[in-house]
Amino acid sequence: MNSYIIKADGTQVPYAPADGRAFTLKEMQAAVGGYIERVGTYQNKGIWANEEGRLRGLPVNEKASYMCYREIVGDVLVCPEEYVR
Repeated sequence: MNSYIIKADGTQVPYAPADGRAFTLKEMQAAVGGYIERVGTYQNKGIWANEEGRLRGLPVNEKASYMCYREIVGDVLVCPEEYVR
């Protein structure tokens, strides 16, 4: 599986669903540190971020911002759409 988290500091960490097939809501929320929202797509994958990131004052995620063509804050989950339940 080619899913990963892009941390706000620019590091990239592999991230896979526990069952090996699809992420649960809790797994996605754990990846971004709170409630999720889909913020874009990149190379046929969805990009998911913390929907309260700005309210919480999370730092700008330069890599995710570049991928989404707009400013994104906090850690993001990048995964194929078919891995989202």
